[in-house]
Amino acid sequence: MKHYLFVCFLCATLNIYSQSKESIQNTYQAYFELPRETLYTHLNKTTYIAGEEIWFKTYVFDRHENLPSKATTNINVGVYDESGKLIKNDLWLAQNGSANGNFFIDSTFTTGDYYIKTSTNWMRNFEENDAYIQKIKIIGNDINKNKLVVKKNNYDFQFLPEGGYIIYDLNNTLGFKITDSNNKGLKISGTIYNDNNQEITTFKSNDFGIGKCSFKPNIDQSYFAKINLPNGNVIRKDIIDIKTNGIALSVTSTRAKDVLVNISTNQFTHNSIKEKVYTLLIHKNGKSKSMTFSFKTSKNKLLRIPKKDLFNGINILTVFDENEQALIERLIFNSTKSAEASPISINHIKKENDSLYLSLYSLDKQNSNKTINNISISVLPHATSSYNPDQNIISATQLKPYIKGYIEDPKYYFTKVNYKKLYELDLLLLTQGWSRYNWNSIFNNAPKAIFEFENGVTLRGKINDSKKITTLRLQDPKLKGFSWSNIPVKSDNTFEVKNYYPLKNETIRFSYFDKNGKLTKPYLYVSCMLNSADQNTLNQDMLTNYNHLIESTLPKHISFENFFYKDNIVLDEVLLQGTSKPKKVNDAAGKINNVTFKNNYTHITQDIANRFRTILDYIGANGYNVSRSTQFGNIQIRRNIVSSFNASQSPVVFFDNSPISDFNFLTSVYTSDVEGIIIDKNGFGTGMNGANGVIRIYSRKTPLGGFINKQNPFAHESKAVVGFTESKVFYTPKYASYSDDRYKNYGTVGWFPNINLEHNNSIVLKIPNTKTQKLNFYIEGTDNKGNLISEVKTISVTN
Repeated sequence: MKHYLFVCFLCATLNIYSQSKESIQNTYQAYFELPRETLYTHLNKTTYIAGEEIWFKTYVFDRHENLPSKATTNINVGVYDESGKLIKNDLWLAQNGSANGNFFIDSTFTTGDYYIKTSTNWMRNFEENDAYIQKIKIIGNDINKNKLVVKKNNYDFQFLPEGGYIIYDLNNTLGFKITDSNNKGLKISGTIYNDNNQEITTFKSNDFGIGKCSFKPNIDQSYFAKINLPNGNVIRKDIIDIKTNGIALSVTSTRAKDVLVNISTNQFTHNSIKEKVYTLLIHKNGKSKSMTFSFKTSKNKLLRIPKKDLFNGINILTVFDENEQALIERLIFNSTKSAEASPISINHIKKENDSLYLSLYSLDKQNSNKTINNISISVLPHATSSYNPDQNIISATQLKPYIKGYIEDPKYYFTKVNYKKLYELDLLLLTQGWSRYNWNSIFNNAPKAIFEFENGVTLRGKINDSKKITTLRLQDPKLKGFSWSNIPVKSDNTFEVKNYYPLKNETIRFSYFDKNGKLTKPYLYVSCMLNSADQNTLNQDMLTNYNHLIESTLPKHISFENFFYKDNIVLDEVLLQGTSKPKKVNDAAGKINNVTFKNNYTHITQDIANRFRTILDYIGANGYNVSRSTQFGNIQIRRNIVSSFNASQSPVVFFDNSPISDFNFLTSVYTSDVEGIIIDKNGFGTGMNGANGVIRIYSRKTPLGGFINKQNPFAHESKAVVGFTESKVFYTPKYASYSDDRYKNYGTVGWFPNINLEHNNSIVLKIPNTKTQKLNFYIEGTDNKGNLISEVKTISVTN
């Protein structure tokens, strides 16, 4: 009979999206019909010093497809204080499923705990809160004024039976968990006794305070446990709420090829339920597989399920009665994967001046060199105390979306995975009980798409002009290159522009052609709107789940005064307002008095910006080869004709009169951002260093196209009161010393948010040489096949 049930189960589960008429599966599928987003935010650190920047990269995943999500471009990232009050919030642009940015920690931040919350507008459609939250610490100038708060060490011990219930006269799997005042698990041992003080069984926990034991209670007995704490104290816990009737679930999921599911009942229950039909539903993200069974001939049903027939990652097992009531539930993790992300290797290549060069390489296990890794890397001293995130990208996407409670150090289960960790993960899931998805909501409150996938902002306006205008000209924002688009005007003189991507406070410009074909300024009003509105506070549920994170204590008796180089001044956040006169084109590069400079100066026009997307494209078309090096630097600029066999082939490059040593900076400089450029192949004024020429680049100070004209303005201008925040290029803070313990524990070396690494190819990373003998590289990301990457590499550096 057991074999027959197993065959039925396999037949019933061939199609992931079941086409059966069973209302449980149809209702379940409807609840997950709308796509779900999962976020993970990789921070460069979790403990910061006032004067540093919080650097981050957010990954957005489509939970249904297990791939990066491109549906949402608008990512809300906020900083909240320890009470949950919003301190800062900015909008960031996601491209191809990820966004990166930064927040400056000014002197208004006091020492304490803060939260980084990442969310999207689409997430507001769902009862389950999928925002990503990470707790951080900030050390301000008031560190020595903070008082240490000592919590009284109370203990919370809970029995958590597998499936949710303890049943008399059955061999129940009895899970348990013990935590202290900080919600940290304790390693303990204990014994269960009956009311005659007879020992029934013993148990032990792991380092997280989690464990299990077998327990078969008799109906005429009561039971209690004595728990031995690490400090020698003993606490007592009564075992209550034992059911006379019911069914129990016991799952063995750590076998190599299959999962054993044992469903049983006792004699008290059997006679009343043996004619009833039950359903076992195995489900995840709206996909489900099911079978029916009964206890007609036996009190016990054993199913052997091949892991290849389960979903990858979390599987939720729920047993329903014939009235579609969920009775018991268990989460398991299926670790079988058909493909894994290729490992990343990092090797020290060389030291040059004040920089270190390292080779980053990905070995393709699958022999598919078309696969690209999209990763972010934080580089910190090996002795750091400042990197302690609760999640990694694997736990955040594979575990967090399905669990409703707090989990201590979830990334532990997905780092250097072995049998021990898989067993401990199963213990964790056993004690979690029911998943975060409420069956009452699934049956009665399917989500509706009220809030959109948000892409850019929406412009709405109306023309206040007696002239009949049917088409407006709208300048595309900086993020789209400043070209112009035609916008239709409705018969009531209103217009709407969706999916507009301005930077915050960027100038929005409208114009139109009059009857003579001349561009003319329209008279109109326009508003710039977002559908999303980030909460001003974190609710108590969020704080309850996340206020346990980051337990590293603040350094005692350490002052962070003079932590940074003395010439590095940290300013408070201020808002500067004023007016400025537009500079003439010839003033863009300052006063160009030298005849050679004047002759070589090129003013960037709209035509040039249209033909050359980045300034590197323009340089490459004007006497220099621009290439990506496979050895000692990502971007190289070399003169077509080498002037010396021994000298460097690279020109001297200045940006706003400051020399540039790392040409990677120029990859993010669009030609439309440049006012003018001087390409002097003779290297005037730079001596031997300019043997291969000098390039001077000047950032834009006047609008592209030069359409500010006081006598005859032809564009209506408005400010984008809402818009995206522009990501900065990472810079390493100037620390006063690289040798003291403050730097070794809290300093930053490097941050690379956007590394696209092809398999079987290498790129070179350049970081400052801080004389640190060992460096940690914290790598998070994904490849374009949906495989997740989370690694920590320690590299020895030869100085």
